[in-house]
Amino acid sequence: MNFLQKIRQLPEWERRVILWTIIIAIGVGLLVLWVSSFMKKIQNISEEGFSKGIDTSSLKENIDQIQKPSIDLDNIRQQIEEGLESVTSGDEGIINN
Repeated sequence: MNFLQKIRQLPEWERRVILWTIIIAIGVGLLVLWVSSFMKKIQNISEEGFSKGIDTSSLKENIDQIQKPSIDLDNIRQQIEEGLESVTSGDEGIINN
């Protein structure tokens, strides 16, 4: 009899136990692979030094190229004063009752 046919003839609870056993075994295997890979990366970083493993020169160049906003406070102050004058004088579209 074929292996799959034997499993199909088992009761449902036994098939579920087999399924979860296989899932747990695969999960543990993947976890072991991930942990070993992670440990190797940590060792490489500690041997080389953290900053040596990262190229920060291009990052510094990109930061220097970013345009910083310029604020013209005098122009802003003038616009605010003009707006206040127009509001207090009742001009420019303000409806007076």
